[in-house]
Amino acid sequence: MRVSLVEDDPGGRRVAAAILARAGFDVTAFERAEDYLAARPPCEVVLTDLMLPGMDGLDLLSTLKSERAAPELVLMTAYGTADVAARAMGDGAFHFLTKPLDPDLMVETVRRAGERVRMRSEVERLRHQVAQKSGSEILGASAAVDQLRQQLDRLAPSDLPILIQGDSGSGKELAARALHYGGPRGTKPFVAINCAAIPESLLESELFGHTRGAFTGADRKRIGRFQEADGGTLFLDEIGEMPMSVQAKLLRILENGEVTPLGSNQPIAVDVRVVSATNREVGERLREDLYYRLAGATLTIPRLAERRDDIPLLVAHFLEQQGGTSAPKLGPQALESLQKQAWPGNIRQLRHYCARLCALRPVEALDALPEDFGSPRAPGAEAGLQILPDWDMKRIESEVIRWTLHRYNGNREQAAKALGLGVRTIYRRLKDSD
Repeated sequence: MRVSLVEDDPGGRRVAAAILARAGFDVTAFERAEDYLAARPPCEVVLTDLMLPGMDGLDLLSTLKSERAAPELVLMTAYGTADVAARAMGDGAFHFLTKPLDPDLMVETVRRAGERVRMRSEVERLRHQVAQKSGSEILGASAAVDQLRQQLDRLAPSDLPILIQGDSGSGKELAARALHYGGPRGTKPFVAINCAAIPESLLESELFGHTRGAFTGADRKRIGRFQEADGGTLFLDEIGEMPMSVQAKLLRILENGEVTPLGSNQPIAVDVRVVSATNREVGERLREDLYYRLAGATLTIPRLAERRDDIPLLVAHFLEQQGGTSAPKLGPQALESLQKQAWPGNIRQLRHYCARLCALRPVEALDALPEDFGSPRAPGAEAGLQILPDWDMKRIESEVIRWTLHRYNGNREQAAKALGLGVRTIYRRLKDSD
């Protein structure tokens, strides 16, 4: 196991390095935290003194913990107070050692820290396998889904920015994951952010990161989603809700491959494939030059109403996924009824409907759909708003919003105007009710 030792006292550095080396560790020693950061040798554990000239141990901890796949950090100090220990552990330090060091305790602590890194790496590997499987698992045998799969297979190996269009709930993020995990970036991070779900005042910091003191409340450095996705894919959902001021900075990043955190003048090179998505036309919502940067190629996700033949397969998958052996069994008549529904909320709505079936009608054999479930109306039927007596205000509010959205064919701007709400408010309330 590789250990980086940061200790400004020459004698203490030699002793600690010798103890760790005798225990079988590959040790690289540094006098200052800045020297370690400049060299950044690969290591699983950083063992550092708290009191250092220049950047101290807590500053080094903050820097490392803002990065992906950071090594574990163990602090050493002669000033072992409960307050400092609590702060260090709360900020993410693996452990806290008090000088004079106990050699056996130091070796055991470093070994346990390295074991945590190994376990974290294994979990990440397994998580990637699961994500890779789910990312490419676009269910369906309809012509529309076959065509979508062919497009994904052709576009996944490239580095083109992709704009995905489709109604809410149709599976845009699933398609974005398929593009990521089906290409050469599949072993790198897939980072998703919803531009409509984050307040405008925070979106810039969320995307680009900030330095300590960049604005009120910025008490520590934070990397943005672009740096987090370095080497991989950044998925920008609801791109049409991005403010114009942020769009200008996004355009510059796409043009020069550099991101500048808030409060900094130092650009940082990033290698990111951008996949964006929208549930409606973005013509007037996006700068024209940014649109052409984002739409290297476009994909359109079919609505569930355009792939009704896939509904029995999707229902079987969702029921098994959410109910297992306790899931209800639907007969041909019940499945046929589901195929006739409008499903304005697309696959997300179908999945929620199956979850309700599993929760309220487990292990039942249903030849017909339950009448008390408020199934989505059939195509062409009058759009009536159904409210049941046992619903609370939150549920009633979400149903009114969904009904209004359906009335305006999914156009959130028109629905928001009719309800007297903001577009972002509609999105947040629907998300909270999911």
